[in-house]
Amino acid sequence: MFSQGIIVAPATATGGAIAVIRISGEGSIALCDKVFRGRKPLSEATTHTLHYGNIVDDNRVIDDVLVSVFHAPHSYTGEQSVEISTHGSRYIVSTIISLLCRLGARLAEPGEFSARAFAAGRIDLSQAEAVADIIAADSQAAHIVASTQMRGGCILAPSFCKRMTGCFHCFTFFNFSFTHFTYFISGIAGFCTGCFHFT
Repeated sequence: MFSQGIIVAPATATGGAIAVIRISGEGSIALCDKVFRGRKPLSEATTHTLHYGNIVDDNRVIDDVLVSVFHAPHSYTGEQSVEISTHGSRYIVSTIISLLCRLGARLAEPGEFSARAFAAGRIDLSQAEAVADIIAADSQAAHIVASTQMRGGCILAPSFCKRMTGCFHCFTFFNFSFTHFTYFISGIAGFCTGCFHFT
């Protein structure tokens, strides 16, 4: 069962020039204010805005960053969210994540951001599955299919969505991991073709 609270994880693969760290959950902005030094506190920022500054640990500057602020419910997860764009050094990324965890966040489980988005009604089951498909797409055809599904080209019938939402909450209640949930979704994908309609 997912615990609530603030979660954090890298949103980009290692090895690039830039890395993005995603934080989500009630209190995310206040948490990031503890380590961010910019022209004004993030708590005073309006939603969907970028802010330049430093991430600091006490008086030590870890890196120059751009911080994106998203107020609930207007974020991917439907929660208060922050994204920190930093240099892509593994050391910098791990140091910032460790700092945030030390101050009250926890590492997100694989797929937990999408699970929260689904639970908040921001995406449906088809779109949740499409997120992983877009990431894994290794051809134009695979990308087109996943991208279309992600944008609602293939939507589950409302009645089916309602039943699956109930199933999701049952999985949460009975303390199944998100991995078990994704196996469950993959298992039903083969026989639920009749529950889809195309727009």
